[in-house]
This record gives sequence, C-alpha cells and structure tokens, in this order.
Amino acid sequence: MSDAAPPPPGEEPVPPAAPVPPAYTPPETPAAAPPPPPEQPPVYAPPPPETPPAYAPPPPEQPNYGAAQPPRPAYGAPQAPGAPNPQGYGPPGSVPPPGPPPQGYPPQPGYPPQPGYPQQGYPPAPPAKSGMGTGLKVFLIVFGILAVLGIGLGVLIGTRVKQVSDSATSFVDEMAKAYGPAPDAAYKLEITDCTTDSLDNATAKGTIKNTSGKRHGFNVEIGFYNSDSTRIGSTVNTFVDAIDDGKSATFESSGFDTPKGDFTCKLESVKFNG
Repeated sequence: MSDAAPPPPGEEPVPPAAPVPPAYTPPETPAAAPPPPPEQPPVYAPPPPETPPAYAPPPPEQPNYGAAQPPRPAYGAPQAPGAPNPQGYGPPGSVPPPGPPPQGYPPQPGYPPQPGYPQQGYPPAPPAKSGMGTGLKVFLIVFGILAVLGIGLGVLIGTRVKQVSDSATSFVDEMAKAYGPAPDAAYKLEITDCTTDSLDNATAKGTIKNTSGKRHGFNVEIGFYNSDSTRIGSTVNTFVDAIDDGKSATFESSGFDTPKGDFTCKLESVKFNG
C-alpha cells in the first residue's frame, strides 16, 4: 500500500514520474604500448697492436764448446796402477775384483761381445717333460672304463637275450604240448549218437577217455556229412574240461544247419585243451 495522500474529490490522480536511466558512459580504451627502441649495431673495436718481444743478447760462448773429448776407458777394463778411478769408489789405483762368470747360454753366433762390457748369457731352459700329458691320461682312463662297461653290457644283453629266447622256446613248447594236437595214444573217443536236436540241427554225442598219462582237457572237432558225402555247414568244436589220466567224460556237439535226409557224424580232430 502507497503512503501518498489521496487526491481531492473531483481530481484525477497524477501517475508517478518514470525513473530516468543513467547516462551511457563508453568504456575506457587502454593506451597502446610504446614501440621497442631500434637495435643499435655493435661498435667495432680494432685489436690492440702486437708488442714486439724484448731483445735478449746471446749467451757468451763457453770455452772448449764442441771440441773433441779425451777418450774414456772402457767399462770393466783394468785400471793402471796409480790412475784415478773414474767410477768414484775405492782408493786411487785400486782395481775392483772381477765378478762371477756369467751364467746361462753362450753368446749368440754372429754377435761378437761388445768391448768393455761383460757378455750376459741367457738363463738355462727348463728341462723338457717326458711321458704322457694329463689330458691324454684322462682320455685313456675314460676310454678304458667305457670299453669295460661296453663289454660288460654286451655280455649282459647277450645273456639276457639267450635267456629270453630259451624262455620263449620253452613257452612255445609248453603251449604246443598243452594246446597242440593230441596223439592217438593220448585218448579214446567214441561217438555214441548221431541225431538232431530240438531245432532239427545235426548233433553228435559221445565219450572221451584220457590215456595221456597226465591231466588234460580236450578240444573235440566234429563234422556232419550228407549221404552223398557233402558236409553240412561247418565243423563244430566242443571243449571238454580237464580230466585225470584214465578218466572219461561225455560231450555233445551241435551244428547250426539242418540235414536233408540221412547224415553221418565224423570225428575231424582232437587237441589238448590245457
């Protein structure tokens, strides 16, 4: 609610004056930076003048400079009695005692000893080693060990191969005796009936007696033949359990084909079965 007084009756109210916007002031433009000063060329400075070296007079000449020197006695040569010792030791006129003779090899041919200097020899060479070297000894020892091992291994393998071969031969012989053909003297066989079974297949019945002298089982092979001697199907093998020597057992062999008319049963072979 406004605080202004209400107008008198009969007068229209005067609207309030509109607010005046502030005058526009443009922004200040920053002053431009001053340009950099121009580069100045370097000032040329001439080099300092060279100073000539100071003059030095030549040294005075020395007396006897360049003249021939008197000869000196050879090193190691004997000195005359009373002569001064040029080496600077011992009393005047003394002669140093001779040294021990040189050791080693004689001088090399073609090079005579220098006068005044004792000839120095070379030390004696070490004596040459005789016998075999260490490497050759090691090689021979290793070779000998390998040779002995190879011979032993060969003998062992040969013995083992012979044992295996003998065992295999013995096994084959035992298998042949246990499962090979039975000789006629080892059994007595009789076919007691030649008929058909419930399926009308050819059937043979019989007994076998063990006469081999040992306990054996038998494998009995029976064939069936028509009246015209043609075979009915294939042969039949019947296994008889092991029986003691002198004992008998019965067997029954049935084929898989039905005969056409009359037929016969025939023993084909007998083998041991263990």
